[in-house]
Amino acid sequence: MANEKIENYLAEIDRLIEEAKNIPFSNKIGIDQDELVEIIQSIRENMPTEIIQAKRVAQNSTDIIRKAERNAEEIIEKARQRADVMVEEHQITKEAKEASAGIVQAARKEADELLAAAKNEAQMIRQKADKYEAEVKGSALAYIENALKDSENTLSESCRQIEKLRRSFETFVHDKKTSVYDAID
Repeated sequence: MANEKIENYLAEIDRLIEEAKNIPFSNKIGIDQDELVEIIQSIRENMPTEIIQAKRVAQNSTDIIRKAERNAEEIIEKARQRADVMVEEHQITKEAKEASAGIVQAARKEADELLAAAKNEAQMIRQKADKYEAEVKGSALAYIENALKDSENTLSESCRQIEKLRRSFETFVHDKKTSVYDAID
C-alpha cells in the first residue's frame, strides 16, 4: 500500500515535469517548487512505513528463533524428567541412563534442527526485508535527486539567460546614450 503511495507520488512528479513550461532559449523547464517540495515531503512521510514493516519482519524472525530455543529447552527438560521418572520406576540404572542419554540426544538433535531451520528462515526474511527496503529507498531517492538536479539546472540556466539579457540591455542603453551625446555635440 505504501509502495503504491510512493508510486503515486512519483507519478505526480512525472506529471509536474510533463506539464512544466519550457524556459526560453534553453531545453530546461520550470517546475512549481512548492508542489514538488510537498510531494517529496509526502514520500518521506510514507517511507518509514516500509522500514517499520521491515523491522517488524526482523522482529518476528527473532521471536521465531526465541520460541524455537524455548521449545528446545522444554523438550530437553521433558526428556530429563522422563529419564528421571524411568529410573525411579525400577528400571535398571544402566538402561535408564542409556535411554536418558538417547532421549536427551534426540531432543537436542531435534532442538538443534528446529533452531537451525528457524534461524535460516529468519535470515531469509531479514534479507528480503533489507533488499526491499534498499530498493524502495534507492529508487525513490534516485528519482527525487534527478528531479531536483533538473530543477537546479533549469534555475541556473534561467539565471544565466537573465544575466545575458541584462548585459545586452545595458549595452543597448549605453549605445543609445552615446549616440544622443554624439548628436548633441
